[in-house]
Amino acid sequence: MAPETPTAGTPITLGRNGRTPKTLRNRLASAPMERNYGTTDGHITEQYIDYLVTRAKAGLGMVTTEATYVRADGKGRTHQLGLHTDQMIPGLRRLTDALHAEGALAAVELNHGGRTAQSAVSGFRNLAPSPVPCPTAGGEVPQELTAAGCYELVEAYAAAARRAVAAGFDVINLHGAHGYLIHQFMSPISNHRTDEFAAPEFFMNLVIDAVRQAVPDTIVGMRVSVVEGPADGISAEQQAAIMAKAHLEKLDFLDISAGSYDAGEWIVQSGGVEAGDPCRLCQGIQAVRASAGHGGALEFAGDHP
Repeated sequence: MAPETPTAGTPITLGRNGRTPKTLRNRLASAPMERNYGTTDGHITEQYIDYLVTRAKAGLGMVTTEATYVRADGKGRTHQLGLHTDQMIPGLRRLTDALHAEGALAAVELNHGGRTAQSAVSGFRNLAPSPVPCPTAGGEVPQELTAAGCYELVEAYAAAARRAVAAGFDVINLHGAHGYLIHQFMSPISNHRTDEFAAPEFFMNLVIDAVRQAVPDTIVGMRVSVVEGPADGISAEQQAAIMAKAHLEKLDFLDISAGSYDAGEWIVQSGGVEAGDPCRLCQGIQAVRASAGHGGALEFAGDHP
């Protein structure tokens, strides 16, 4: 008899390569949607806890926070959630306890805005692989990161991951999509470097390695844009080639998305999507899946068809 086809209500277990598995009660999970319900210094509020717990009460198997900045200079919104200091941990523990009480797994998306973070919001000069501004985010010309600065940011991701575990999160999702810092290192639009960080996978792999070392038994995945969007950005074939070089053995899932700040129509598709675009995206997803095929039981999630 053929195995029964899983449905949205079928539980799914994440975790591989000896890591302690975590089981979602179903295959419904909230995407890391931006809300900006935090305080101006990154603390969680009762409003945001209530917003997320309501989704657990509705029966979702996993509930994910919005993109949560790992260092203060990566803050992109006035009321964005942060995991940049230990002071964030007690409030986030209230969130994870409440989600667990409703039967849902708690996930956090770790992020740094890079060139999209503007000093008017963060209070810090923005930093990026190269001094290429993001007009959509405000157009501030970022300071080019030194190699030492790149390694310091890698450690910021690892430190935030440790705080996430201390706060009770079951799952960590690294934001490698939508034109944020990890994605900026991948993209020919924003990475004009000539050192080791010129390789589009180099910074990404350093972050994966550092986070895995920091939280060896935690479920960790990464969000990826299958296509960047602009004509001079990363194509699906290029993204597949990048992912073929990713340290996938240290990840438990890939969260498949698309788009960037310069191509927001891929992130939130409007009714004006041209014929053939969804098909092109699906082809890109298949290419990324194929490039990651050597990774064993690597799970794929997505917020696009």
